[in-house]
Amino acid sequence: MGRLLKAELYDMRVALLIPVGVALFTIVVNVVLGWQNPEQDIPGARSVMASMAGILYIMRFTKAIAEKRDRRVALLPVSVTIAGLSRLMFILIYWIVFLILYWLGSSIARPYKANEIIWETLAFTGVILAANAYPYIHRDLPRCYPGKSAAMLMMILYFPVFIIGFLLLNTFAANEQSWEILRKLLPIKYAISGTIQAPIGAFLFILLGTGITLLSVVFYGRREVYLD
Repeated sequence: MGRLLKAELYDMRVALLIPVGVALFTIVVNVVLGWQNPEQDIPGARSVMASMAGILYIMRFTKAIAEKRDRRVALLPVSVTIAGLSRLMFILIYWIVFLILYWLGSSIARPYKANEIIWETLAFTGVILAANAYPYIHRDLPRCYPGKSAAMLMMILYFPVFIIGFLLLNTFAANEQSWEILRKLLPIKYAISGTIQAPIGAFLFILLGTGITLLSVVFYGRREVYLD
């Protein structure tokens, strides 16, 4: 898998310059300025890193499809498990690099809030794991289970995502000035925030993201063809 990753990193070296440069610039600027407003700067830096990871993912995913990379990798003397994992590792490597930069840079912020800086970002890493794997699952399912079976499995997999996303969107949009129906969600919002900022929340999100990642590898291994 190391050679696959090395080849992919080399292939994407030019595309990496802007996203990685923007993430690094954001951290350096905040460090130089001393995190003047940690309540806004720390979540802002995290959002920039997540956005850059998303841009990297889209660039890598579209390039892999255009180059029919699955077919090329399938011809190599590697197992389907290694091949399935290698396509997920590209974003994870750079997200880990972003995390290290973020943790090192934000360590000088005062007050230093470990619950926001450590546990929230680890919980968000679980979201990154899931978001990294879901498009591949969507791509592999029709090649594993042709016809209505794939459509049914995709409905089962996507339904909880849409429901959870809708609830989280409305929950975190709630505040004291919201409509009454949204204000009723405030206790849930505070409970979710407290969980995310605690070790148990980080553990649960990482566990969920890891499960979806492994599911992606399983579906890749069950594909009947690797022609695209």
